[in-house]
Amino acid sequence: MVLSFRPQFVPKILDGTKIHTIRENAGIRWKKGNLINMATGVRTPYYNEFSKRVCCGTQKLFIKWNTHFDFNTGEKIKDFEIYVDNKQLSRAGRIELMNNDGFDSYTDFKNFFPENFTGTIIHWTNKMY
Repeated sequence: MVLSFRPQFVPKILDGTKIHTIRENAGIRWKKGNLINMATGVRTPYYNEFSKRVCCGTQKLFIKWNTHFDFNTGEKIKDFEIYVDNKQLSRAGRIELMNNDGFDSYTDFKNFFPENFTGTIIHWTNKMY
């Protein structure tokens, strides 16, 4: 099955830095053993399949945004929690997940997922959270 990627993630997939992807409503479609045809330009004349991998498994993902009040500065601070298979990740776990999904910074991840999100992690390595 075809899995579409933004061009900025291609080098990270090819060099092994990006080892999974996060998708909405993917849990039904993707199963362990499915062939992943990784491509850019899906459904366009610029279709480019750049790699083939095998799905090693999936995990449920929930990103929950919270707003906190900082009593020292008087500012509202927006931050998120990440749950994988209903377990909350630690700060180090969140950073690991963001890095393994190909994001260079907290800000990049935050901008990509700016609100509560429910989805699936699709793995093509044996790394699980």
